[in-house]
Amino acid sequence: YKTLVDTLCQGYCYPPIHDYKAAFGVPIYPRAVLLGDATKSDMFRHGSRSLSDALLAEFTKLGGELRLGCEVTGFDGEVLASSDGPHSGDVFVFAQNADHPLMRDLIPRSKPPIRYTRFVTAVVRLRESYQPQVRDWGAIFFAPVDAPRAQVLSMINLQRLYATDALRDHYTVNIRLPADTAVDDHAIIAAVSRLCSARHGTPELVTYEVWPQTMPVSNEIFIETVRALQGVGDCYFAGDYLGCPSMEVAVATGLDVAQLVYKNHRPAMFGH
Repeated sequence: YKTLVDTLCQGYCYPPIHDYKAAFGVPIYPRAVLLGDATKSDMFRHGSRSLSDALLAEFTKLGGELRLGCEVTGFDGEVLASSDGPHSGDVFVFAQNADHPLMRDLIPRSKPPIRYTRFVTAVVRLRESYQPQVRDWGAIFFAPVDAPRAQVLSMINLQRLYATDALRDHYTVNIRLPADTAVDDHAIIAAVSRLCSARHGTPELVTYEVWPQTMPVSNEIFIETVRALQGVGDCYFAGDYLGCPSMEVAVATGLDVAQLVYKNHRPAMFGH
């Protein structure tokens, strides 16, 4: 059972099971196993970005403004210093990665260091189907190997996912990267090739994206410190590091903060 859970978790870009504490993983199981139906679950048909695009559309519709490529460099409790100048406000919500340098200003007494797993997601094309003997398979997870090299830990059948023959023999692979491993075409192709036989040929690399900070490896002390500071100095915190790292937790903590802001600042900000 431990090997199964470890294989699934690392295939989803989580850390090894001995680094991933039950305090962060267990709370999501009642929702996924008892209240949900895994057989009816699916991926975003147009990619995970469809969720963030929908949230952004609603945000801007309500009058919000989004600035991209703007790095926050400091915070003195009242003004944010950034690469495009200072920003002030009534309330500040911080949703950056837990290991962002700014967190040292916000939570000076904490001692992270919250580290992150490091993965690259690539789309590759093989000469033949990877598992022709298994009809209509959707995803495969590979047992992690304790070796200082890039390793494919999961593979998704894109033809099945998007229901189109245009993606026949195309696969998305999640590749775990050791901290000091260089990322280039050769390393990615080599990692995929270790899974393939001669009939697959040399994998064709279509595209790839490096995730230098994929999943946070949180600890209880840091999270308890962040939670204790919610609302102090009109500052709030959201992010997937505050629970079981996932898109769901990231959204849920954002909703929690929105409710806290509305509750604590309703007369001043909302006029009722």
